[in-house]
Amino acid sequence: MRADIHIDSDLLQQCRKGSSKAFRELVEQLKRPAYYHALSLTGHSDDAMDVSQEAFARAWQNMSSYNPSQPFYPWYYTILRRVALNHLRSRSRRREDIDNGQIDTMLTEAGGPGEDCQSVQYSNLVQQALMHLSIEDREILCLKDMHDHSYRELADIVGVPIGTVMSRLYAARQRFRQLMKESGYEHE
Repeated sequence: MRADIHIDSDLLQQCRKGSSKAFRELVEQLKRPAYYHALSLTGHSDDAMDVSQEAFARAWQNMSSYNPSQPFYPWYYTILRRVALNHLRSRSRRREDIDNGQIDTMLTEAGGPGEDCQSVQYSNLVQQALMHLSIEDREILCLKDMHDHSYRELADIVGVPIGTVMSRLYAARQRFRQLMKESGYEHE
């Protein structure tokens, strides 16, 4: 899934002036990528919906603090990320309680009822490995490998230099590979 993070400047200007109609249009444009980014962070469908909706509400309340000379989505993503992290902290979930069946909508969107058993098993291994990674590792992996953001977009979204994105991504991929190996998956 690729998120188009470019938003029309006229629409943003209308939002900044308090147009709720314009903000509804903005939400409509961003609700899908926001949901999937929240799902990448939380791992739960219901939580992702709650987090993305709360982040939109906070963005609306704080539109006056948005700097129109900067891209909108990284500003919004910062809000989304904070809401997601606060949500995860407040829930204090134990790893055993994680519902590994939720993140699969991202991984197997193209799959159908006749999907190959090995593919389902692989998807389950991927889901389990992702949910055992730290939130930072899961975030960077999902933004790059599932949402197909460029390094520049990742740097803007996460708010770190490109070099840091590259090193974090490399380390996260190494940890992910190790978890996959420990769960019995051997990639050639």
